[in-house]
Amino acid sequence: MTTNLRKRGVQLLGATGIAVVASLIGAGAAAATSTCLPDPVGSQPFQLRIDPGHGDMTTAPAAAWSTRHGCPAAYQNGAALAIVTHDGDEVNYHTASARVTTDGDAPLSGTLNSSMGQNVDGDGLQANSTYEIVVRCFNADFDSTPVQSTFITINSTVTAWYAW
Repeated sequence: MTTNLRKRGVQLLGATGIAVVASLIGAGAAAATSTCLPDPVGSQPFQLRIDPGHGDMTTAPAAAWSTRHGCPAAYQNGAALAIVTHDGDEVNYHTASARVTTDGDAPLSGTLNSSMGQNVDGDGLQANSTYEIVVRCFNADFDSTPVQSTFITINSTVTAWYAW
């Protein structure tokens, strides 16, 4: 009987240890993820698709883009893609595609203007950094709201990028 109790005690301790280690790993992964991505500016993060989802820095155009949804009703006078950078509390938009026309709430699509390398050089984006790419929807007064977005990371040697 005491042998069975010892076995159960060891099993319980082992299971508890595994659960504790798993929760620590999970918490560490969550913390790492939250520090890798900036807070999203777009109201619908990860609803923008970049195709292909990776590439070198010199291919132009770098990729096509598409959304799952259209622009909100008050902002259906066109849309454009922008790369977001943060300067303190100020959000800066760097145009990355030509303006596309909207058709009600139908999904949007377009092509990046240039290579990612041209965006990096022209807009001061940095190696080993992650940036949000967002669809800006415009109203008749050309005010905009950031909607669908995704994130891209530029590698450490500034030779490649990939989308999240």
